[in-house]
Amino acid sequence: MPPPIDQRRAARDTLAREVGYVQKPHVDRMRVGLAFPNTYFVGMSNLGFQTVYRLFNEHPGTVCERVFLPPKQELQTLVAQRARPPELAGCWELPGGKVADGETDQVALARELDEELGITVIVGERLGADVPLNATTVLRAYRVTWTGGTLHPHDHRSLRWVSATELDGLDWVPADTAWLPELRRALSIQKAADRQ
Repeated sequence: MPPPIDQRRAARDTLAREVGYVQKPHVDRMRVGLAFPNTYFVGMSNLGFQTVYRLFNEHPGTVCERVFLPPKQELQTLVAQRARPPELAGCWELPGGKVADGETDQVALARELDEELGITVIVGERLGADVPLNATTVLRAYRVTWTGGTLHPHDHRSLRWVSATELDGLDWVPADTAWLPELRRALSIQKAADRQ
């Protein structure tokens, strides 16, 4: 998933456009935090929530601030553009690499993403089925969560965040196309859950 948005800047920008925002000094006033269990736009459409906010702020000895869940971001996946070999150069892939002797898939993937992209990750569940390359080699895909480091394409031409709707517009490494239906489904299921 892409880096999180700057919540403070987003909140300031939203408040600058808002009509009805109450700004009072906090000194010598009882402070009340009014929490709404959804995003700003859902909370702002709730008349009961707005009424309680207004009533608290009408009292001269009280200052009330509102708290909302952060805005939803469209779920995306990171893809990498190959630099080599010549027959695959320019094609896009899910980044990863080979498992060394004595490594589990998860340890190998974390190591490869550190070496290739400069990031640390938590390796999660499998995505899709094995993709056989030949009699002795199979590809496996896993979901990962980026936990640290700065993305840099050490071993690729380019990196790009893409959503479910952008997957078909890329020139994929042939083997990775086997995972596109499952990847599209995973990104779409999360997006549908975010709308609820």
